[in-house]
Amino acid sequence: MEDKDFLKSLTVLYVEDSKTIRVALQNEIGNLFKNFYTAVDGEEALRRYNILKSKNIKLNAIISDINMPKMDGIELLEKLRKDDPDIPVLFTTAHFEKEYLLRAINLNATEYILKPINIDDALKKIVRECKINTQNEAIKHQKEELESYLEAIDNIATISRINLNRNIIYANKLFCDISQYSLEELINQPDSIIRHPDTPDETYKTILETIQSGKKWNGKLKNRAKDGSTYYTNTTIVPRYNELGQDITEYMLIKFIITEEELEKREFKKKVIQNVKDSRKEKIEKDEYIKTLEDKIKNSDISLLHHLEDSLNSERKKITKLNTQVEFYEDEIKKNTLKYGKMVETSNEKIKQAFLYAKKIKAENEKFVFEVCTLKTDIEEKKENLSKLCKMIKTQEKTINDLKDVLEHREEQLGLD
Repeated sequence: MEDKDFLKSLTVLYVEDSKTIRVALQNEIGNLFKNFYTAVDGEEALRRYNILKSKNIKLNAIISDINMPKMDGIELLEKLRKDDPDIPVLFTTAHFEKEYLLRAINLNATEYILKPINIDDALKKIVRECKINTQNEAIKHQKEELESYLEAIDNIATISRINLNRNIIYANKLFCDISQYSLEELINQPDSIIRHPDTPDETYKTILETIQSGKKWNGKLKNRAKDGSTYYTNTTIVPRYNELGQDITEYMLIKFIITEEELEKREFKKKVIQNVKDSRKEKIEKDEYIKTLEDKIKNSDISLLHHLEDSLNSERKKITKLNTQVEFYEDEIKKNTLKYGKMVETSNEKIKQAFLYAKKIKAENEKFVFEVCTLKTDIEEKKENLSKLCKMIKTQEKTINDLKDVLEHREEQLGLD
């Protein structure tokens, strides 16, 4: 049958007071599972559940009869739900007792298997309910993992969320600290509140077109804090979708601050460039002075030659020194450009890897959410069919009672006759 590998990964506990039925089912399907434990009533089932739990053996599902001595299936379910609200519990029953069914529904009983048990039908139900539970656990785990990931980022990056109108609906503490705005001042304000006037409109137009198309945008932005000071960020903006992953509901902005690095680099570049300009200007002036001296030498007598030659050598030494300084500053520019370029490249690569992982988690989470929604719809339909079946049984009971009255009346007539 299908899902053999999945069944082989499951550990199941089967509770049935009838030895004949219990042994027969164990022989029929027990070897299909990783572990198949049995119990004769609710009390033994609860003991075995606690023993397995103490040994860190996870039960994937419990199949239990409803009517049993000592502790019936409903009492067992009540106690299990106090410890584990999600473990799939499937009831086997020969009758649809209304009182039992209502209590079972309230305790989140997972499924019902009618006796005599149809093996294929029972296995399909076990597989379906265990898959639902596995997916729910995976979603829960991934949500916890994503929250942990975002919590880690929360300590090193500014995080904000904006709605489709680009108004701020969330900002973390670091965002407030860097921008110098309080959370109350930021909420419902346009995200342009920290936009630096030096940033071209074309940049924001490109950003908007990118994220509205469902893609993420990554780049460097110049921002302005409340007091007018400037800070730079490596910024990533990603769209967020609804539970079904169909429509964009908001955008998340994650920014890594590079203020100190950027300002230091820019200030150093300014100083170096200015020094180079001054040195070149001085070199030009000296060249002109040398040329003037050379012209004078041509037009002067020999007595002045040695004096002018000494002056010329002195000026040449100064020029050589200036050339050395210019070469030094140019080398420094190249080194620092390479250094900061590698730093930015490494930072962007780490951000890219982090968000590829987040995107993967998000895609898997959306897939699981969609499957769970579908399965929930299926469960609701089953509950509705079950309710209809209960009503039909009630109608049949009334019909039987009416027939009993008719038979009693007829017996009375026959006795009189």
